[in-house]
Amino acid sequence: MALTAVAQAGDVYRYVDTEGNVVYTDYPPTTDELVDIESKSTDPGTIDVRKKRVEEYQALQARKTELAANDAGRKAQEQLDRADNCRKFQEKLVYYEQAHRMYEETEGGGRRYYSAEEQTAAIDETRANVKKYCD
Repeated sequence: MALTAVAQAGDVYRYVDTEGNVVYTDYPPTTDELVDIESKSTDPGTIDVRKKRVEEYQALQARKTELAANDAGRKAQEQLDRADNCRKFQEKLVYYEQAHRMYEETEGGGRRYYSAEEQTAAIDETRANVKKYCD
């Protein structure tokens, strides 16, 4: 956005309206005084500096908006992951609590059955994960 000011010599009139406001205009009102105002041209270097500042500000605002959107997206993804983990651990807990015997598969395709203590520990760990992700 480039701003350019053109200085033109001309008459400027000043008057006070009916509400007491001071008004400046280039059209002569009927009974008001002519005011001599000195006008200066705008420095192109100043315009470039201001333009650069505006662009930097706009880029900063866009980055802030992007970061906020990414943060909101990250938080939404974390909530979805949390809900998914909650569901998985709840299902696992139901399965563990209904199982008569728990086991893990060995490399050869066999089974190693959990002791009563290992089964209790696995159920307790799963309960802790349900509490962690579902509360």
